[in-house]
Amino acid sequence: MKGTFKIFIGIIVFIAAGSLLYVIGKDALRGNDAIFKDGVTYYNNKQFEAAEQSLQSEADRGNKKAYPYLGHTKLILNKPEEAEKYLLLTLEDLKDNSNVPVKQNVLFNLGSTYLNLKEDNKAKTYLQEAAKLGNQEAEELLIKYNLN
Repeated sequence: MKGTFKIFIGIIVFIAAGSLLYVIGKDALRGNDAIFKDGVTYYNNKQFEAAEQSLQSEADRGNKKAYPYLGHTKLILNKPEEAEKYLLLTLEDLKDNSNVPVKQNVLFNLGSTYLNLKEDNKAKTYLQEAAKLGNQEAEELLIKYNLN
């Protein structure tokens, strides 16, 4: 009876250990792209805490596609210092990119970030750049905060 009980406990421990390894390793097995896609899905569904976790994981791994989403997510979660970091990294990455809508949004988010940080001169600079690219919301913030 004792031998059967030990075998039963051994099987339970083996199954539990396998389950734990699966839980720990599933993200690594899924690959970066799946985690990034999860983060974007959370972001699009306005589940910003969950988005932050997935996107932060991706940013920490060097996935530059996560930067603009993470920057905006951190801005929404009232973490402007962290938002600034990822938005500036995004802007640097966009220097040679002519994707105007993305650049508009990043500039607008940077302007908003600096408004939150009470750095009006920086806010004005980025909001003006966004407005020049056609971002109407940037123009509205410039007027609202008397930065024009």
